[in-house]
Amino acid sequence: MAHGRRSAPEPEQLLAAIVAAVDDGFYPASRLAAAFPRLSHRDLVGLRKRALGRGLVLERRDPERGPCLALTSEGWRALREYDPG
Repeated sequence: MAHGRRSAPEPEQLLAAIVAAVDDGFYPASRLAAAFPRLSHRDLVGLRKRALGRGLVLERRDPERGPCLALTSEGWRALREYDPG
């Protein structure tokens, strides 16, 4: 990216973090900051929106935990095909 900024994580990295934490369950969006400590709030929101926009995750509101994310079938497919190298 311009201005010497580090490139933002790919949505597949978000998928991997969700699976590592809750496997097939719902992941509280409030825990994203702990999973990606080097990202700003703005970058986290962008990462979440990119994953939602590509249909890789779905979001639901839990009355106790707030917004939660889970992988869609397309998200599982993308994660299987993802090659970070």
